[in-house]
Amino acid sequence: MNKKTDGYQTYLATEPIIVNDIEFWEIVINPECQIKHPDITDELILELAKQLDGKKFWGKRGKDNWEYFEFEPLFHKHKAYRLVWCWDENYSFLGIQNCFRRKKYEKRDQI
Repeated sequence: MNKKTDGYQTYLATEPIIVNDIEFWEIVINPECQIKHPDITDELILELAKQLDGKKFWGKRGKDNWEYFEFEPLFHKHKAYRLVWCWDENYSFLGIQNCFRRKKYEKRDQI
Protein backbone atom coordinates (compact mmCIF):
# COMPACT_ATOMS: atom_id res chain seq x y z
CA MET A 1 0.00 0.00 0.00
CA ASN A 2 1.26 3.47 -0.76
CA LYS A 3 0.15 7.09 -0.54
CA LYS A 4 1.54 10.42 -1.73
CA THR A 5 1.67 13.49 0.54
CA ASP A 6 3.31 16.77 -0.51
CA GLY A 7 5.19 14.90 -3.22
CA TYR A 8 6.59 12.40 -0.73
CA GLN A 9 5.70 8.80 -1.58
CA THR A 10 4.88 6.62 1.44
CA TYR A 11 4.99 2.82 1.37
CA LEU A 12 3.89 0.35 4.03
CA ALA A 13 6.16 -2.67 4.14
CA THR A 14 4.81 -6.22 4.11
CA GLU A 15 7.69 -7.16 6.42
CA PRO A 16 9.60 -4.79 8.69
CA ILE A 17 13.00 -3.45 7.76
CA ILE A 18 15.14 -3.60 10.88
CA VAL A 19 18.01 -1.11 10.97
CA ASN A 20 20.10 -0.51 14.11
CA ASP A 21 17.66 -2.83 15.91
CA ILE A 22 14.74 -0.49 15.07
CA GLU A 23 11.73 -1.93 13.24
CA PHE A 24 10.41 0.17 10.35
CA TRP A 25 7.08 -0.59 8.66
CA GLU A 26 6.81 2.69 6.78
CA ILE A 27 9.20 4.01 4.11
CA VAL A 28 8.90 7.59 2.87
CA ILE A 29 10.73 8.62 -0.31
CA ASN A 30 11.76 12.22 -0.89
CA PRO A 31 10.65 13.34 -4.38
CA GLU A 32 14.05 14.97 -4.90
CA CYS A 33 15.45 11.48 -5.55
CA GLN A 34 13.73 11.23 -8.91
CA ILE A 35 14.16 14.92 -9.75
CA LYS A 36 17.94 14.65 -9.37
CA HIS A 37 18.15 11.11 -10.76
CA PRO A 38 15.23 10.34 -13.10
CA ASP A 39 16.50 6.81 -13.74
CA ILE A 40 15.94 5.92 -10.05
CA THR A 41 12.48 4.47 -9.40
CA ASP A 42 10.57 3.97 -6.16
CA GLU A 43 10.70 0.23 -6.78
CA LEU A 44 14.51 0.32 -7.01
CA ILE A 45 14.74 2.40 -3.82
CA LEU A 46 12.50 -0.07 -1.97
CA GLU A 47 14.65 -3.00 -3.13
CA LEU A 48 17.81 -1.24 -1.95
CA ALA A 49 16.20 -0.30 1.38
CA LYS A 50 15.48 -3.99 2.01
CA GLN A 51 19.25 -4.59 1.91
CA LEU A 52 19.62 -2.44 5.03
CA ASP A 53 17.64 -5.03 7.01
CA GLY A 54 19.51 -6.53 9.94
CA LYS A 55 22.46 -4.13 9.71
CA LYS A 56 23.80 -1.36 11.94
CA PHE A 57 25.11 2.01 10.79
CA TRP A 58 26.63 5.11 12.34
CA GLY A 59 24.59 8.22 11.70
CA LYS A 60 25.00 11.96 11.99
CA ARG A 61 22.67 14.00 14.16
CA GLY A 62 20.96 16.75 12.19
CA LYS A 63 18.47 19.50 12.91
CA ASP A 64 15.43 18.87 15.08
CA ASN A 65 16.62 15.47 16.32
CA TRP A 66 16.81 13.86 12.87
CA GLU A 67 19.57 11.34 12.35
CA TYR A 68 21.08 10.90 8.85
CA PHE A 69 22.83 7.90 7.32
CA GLU A 70 24.43 6.90 4.05
CA PHE A 71 25.84 3.67 2.77
CA GLU A 72 27.44 2.35 -0.39
CA PRO A 73 27.63 0.07 -2.19
CA LEU A 74 24.22 -1.53 -2.33
CA PHE A 75 23.72 -3.67 -5.43
CA HIS A 76 20.77 -4.27 -7.72
CA LYS A 77 21.12 -6.18 -10.99
CA HIS A 78 24.93 -5.81 -10.90
CA LYS A 79 24.72 -2.02 -10.51
CA ALA A 80 26.03 -0.24 -7.41
CA TYR A 81 24.17 2.53 -5.56
CA ARG A 82 24.49 4.85 -2.58
CA LEU A 83 21.45 5.25 -0.37
CA VAL A 84 20.97 8.24 1.97
CA TRP A 85 18.25 7.94 4.61
CA CYS A 86 17.12 9.39 7.92
CA TRP A 87 14.72 8.97 10.81
CA ASP A 88 13.36 11.20 13.52
CA GLU A 89 13.62 10.76 17.28
CA ASN A 90 10.37 8.76 17.32
CA TYR A 91 11.58 6.29 14.66
CA SER A 92 8.18 6.61 12.98
CA PHE A 93 9.46 5.90 9.46
CA LEU A 94 12.55 5.27 7.37
CA GLY A 95 12.98 8.40 5.22
CA ILE A 96 14.88 7.94 1.96
CA GLN A 97 16.58 11.24 1.10
CA ASN A 98 18.64 10.31 -1.94
CA CYS A 99 19.75 7.39 -4.08
CA PHE A 100 22.23 7.32 -6.96
CA ARG A 101 24.62 5.10 -8.91
CA ARG A 102 28.18 4.48 -7.76
CA LYS A 103 29.89 3.04 -10.83
CA LYS A 104 33.29 2.81 -9.12
CA TYR A 105 32.09 -0.39 -7.38
CA GLU A 106 30.93 -2.11 -10.55
CA LYS A 107 33.20 -4.65 -12.23
CA ARG A 108 34.41 -3.73 -15.68
CA ASP A 109 34.50 -6.43 -18.35
CA GLN A 110 38.01 -7.15 -19.54
CA ILE A 111 38.46 -6.84 -23.32
